[in-house]
Amino acid sequence: MDKAKLVELYLKGYEEGLKEAWKSAKSMVSHYEGWELKSRMEGKIGTLYQDVRSKRYELMRDTSLLIEEEEPKEVEREETSLEISPGGMYLIIEKKPNRSFDKFFQIVSGDVPGLLITKDPIETVVDDHGLRDAVTYVHLGKRTRRGSRGELSYPDISYGSLSKISSYFGEHFKNNQSSIALLHGVDRMLSYTDFEKVQKFMDFIREKAVSSKGTVIVSIPPDIMGKKQFNRFCGSFTEVFTEDRG
Repeated sequence: MDKAKLVELYLKGYEEGLKEAWKSAKSMVSHYEGWELKSRMEGKIGTLYQDVRSKRYELMRDTSLLIEEEEPKEVEREETSLEISPGGMYLIIEKKPNRSFDKFFQIVSGDVPGLLITKDPIETVVDDHGLRDAVTYVHLGKRTRRGSRGELSYPDISYGSLSKISSYFGEHFKNNQSSIALLHGVDRMLSYTDFEKVQKFMDFIREKAVSSKGTVIVSIPPDIMGKKQFNRFCGSFTEVFTEDRG
């Protein structure tokens, strides 16, 4: 690529970055005032390194974003142990969410409250893992309503209601420092809304978790999106795990 093209490519990225920054600032100014606005902006600035790391991951996986259009390269999926640390966001690719649920309930305790948002019936989850007082249960379904199991009452939120789902993550991490959350149902969410909105939703979750030193586990089945989208999706995560295919 000649020098002129490199310059234009850089300027395009620079311009888009400025637009996104001012768009975000404008959005916060219209919603918050005074100390709350300052706090929100400081929070956004404090998580910029996460965005840079995500972008670096994306570019390292797909250099065509810097050079020229070509077939996207597949992200290598290697089996690694589930080493999860506070303050991280972890993606687990598995046909069934067994490892995700096991790790989540292993970490949850009286000192570490958990938020569980899943497409699986809450009744099944409780039967398999027991009813935990430290867990807030939320079910994802086709419509928004309330569900119950005996004395347990839980919200049933539509897959497409990203704002409602986001509010649960926001409140959980706001009220519980160093806590954990598990999201299971991204594949269904993608059927109800477009990828870009889901990606922004994932970035929102990461921001909330990082600001409260919390942990997020996301479980998805394999091959639910195209290679290029998958590479970008993975950029939101501290680490990506896959199930043992051996």
